[in-house]
Amino acid sequence: MTRRGFTLLETMIALFVTALALLTVQMGYQWLNNNQQQRNSEQLDWYGFLGIIEGGRYRFDLDHVDGDEVFVHSKTEDKDYIIRFRPNKHEIMLTGLQGGYVPLMQNIASCKFTEKSDYLNIQLTTSIKQRFEGMTIVGEKKNETKRFCDFICGGFPEPVNGALITRGAGACPTAARLQRPYTQLFTSDK
Repeated sequence: MTRRGFTLLETMIALFVTALALLTVQMGYQWLNNNQQQRNSEQLDWYGFLGIIEGGRYRFDLDHVDGDEVFVHSKTEDKDYIIRFRPNKHEIMLTGLQGGYVPLMQNIASCKFTEKSDYLNIQLTTSIKQRFEGMTIVGEKKNETKRFCDFICGGFPEPVNGALITRGAGACPTAARLQRPYTQLFTSDK
């Protein structure tokens, strides 16, 4: 009578296959985790980029858009700057007319600057194919309250005697309530 059971060789093969399967699952998990970290990092970079060009440090006014370059004027420093996309370096940077630069965002596959309703519109795709689009509050040189009302409410009359109209025809309830600039952001993945 012969006993049938697992041989040492069969046991070793089963352990090898199990170890290979576990290693594959672990490597897949690490890849997904790294990919998600990169996506999150790019989203933070996007919001940091918008924070710089829309923030109070420079308070940019849009002069004009010329291809991969946006010419802006800082109201706080009374200087002219260029927001420039460098396709060969895959980055967006802020440069002064006298030289020097500040990198704003890196790992950019494509970027398109346009003027849309007198405001700067930015569309970009990152190296991992994550797409961002945003209409910024960087707009033409005009009254900030008027610009804010145009952006948020679709265009309301100039404030009367420097005050916002909050009741009646032509009222801008959003501007009256917020009393601050607002950015409309869109993000999407492909």
